[in-house]
Amino acid sequence: MMRHSDDNSNSASVAVPQGHVTPSAVKSPSQSCNTPARTRRNFTQHHARNCQSMDELGRFMYDAEVRGTFLFFGSARTQDKASQQATYAKLQADLAALQSQREAVAAAAPPVASGEAAPRPGTPPPPSPLQVLDAKIKKATAAVSQCARREWAHETYDKTKELARLLTIWAMSPEGRNVGLRCASAFETSTAMRNGEIAPLVVCTGGGPGYMQAANEGAFQVPDGRSMGVGIILPFETHLNDFIRPRSLGIDAQFFFSRKYWEVFSAKAVICAPGGVGTLDELFEVMTLLQCEKMQKLPIVLIGKEFWSECAKFLHFVADKGMMTHEEVHGLCITDSPQEAFEHIRTSLIVDAERNVSPTKRSRESSMN
Repeated sequence: MMRHSDDNSNSASVAVPQGHVTPSAVKSPSQSCNTPARTRRNFTQHHARNCQSMDELGRFMYDAEVRGTFLFFGSARTQDKASQQATYAKLQADLAALQSQREAVAAAAPPVASGEAAPRPGTPPPPSPLQVLDAKIKKATAAVSQCARREWAHETYDKTKELARLLTIWAMSPEGRNVGLRCASAFETSTAMRNGEIAPLVVCTGGGPGYMQAANEGAFQVPDGRSMGVGIILPFETHLNDFIRPRSLGIDAQFFFSRKYWEVFSAKAVICAPGGVGTLDELFEVMTLLQCEKMQKLPIVLIGKEFWSECAKFLHFVADKGMMTHEEVHGLCITDSPQEAFEHIRTSLIVDAERNVSPTKRSRESSMN
């Protein structure tokens, strides 16, 4: 387990709470999510944040009995095909209702009196009912248009779910368990891992909807399959999704930086589904850490060939300008095939596990066989 203390001897001593994340710390989806950060006073003090974040991560991973993760990034806005169609139909119905309401208000609006008092100087007039409805209609129209432009994304949703399912099955197999025990990790190996009772590697997501839910759902489809969710409270991510199992592997971070740190620090592979600036931020963060040799080399899969091929063109442009290398771009596995993505990750982790085993231990194991 990781241990960290405050190095500044001139500052007042900081008592870091020694509690750990328990299932009760993660509310069910119908309740507002609680977090260790909100219930621990010292975490709000700037000099204690890094210390406690590291301590909590180590304790969480130790209690969860996880040595590494398959980390999934992707948009929170996507859905499976049936949900996408239902959402689109609802948005269209909402827009039609607003348009009908506007017509009714316009027909019933009284004429403006010629002697009506003008607003006080410097005070903007209050919006009329028609102006309020026009603003709502504009917003609803944009929502319908944006939802229609995401129609293609349900196919990648299904592929993300399938990839997570394949990885979970493999992680629970004898080969996957062995690789999970051998690969480099900052976290301890529990007795249950050594005895083959649980898989050391699990799927991890941001815990929200969209592609994050797809990955958790893929792991959930495997009997006894476990997966993590490291969420954060946002207007469109109000709770952890229902497919994190067990619920003790779900937690909400209070800060984006600590959420990303928790996600990336334990990752043994990174899978990016299509997404916006948040997903790109997470992908570029990992690529930066690899470029600067601040994290161990790991496979990066970009699932969704049409989407990511266009993004790769920009990265090649950056490389053409000498700001990065083309090799860094070529090192990304861009594919539409969950099976191809799975094999790429599996092969990379087997190599990592072999590299991490000492020659003496490897020779001893070979002689036993």
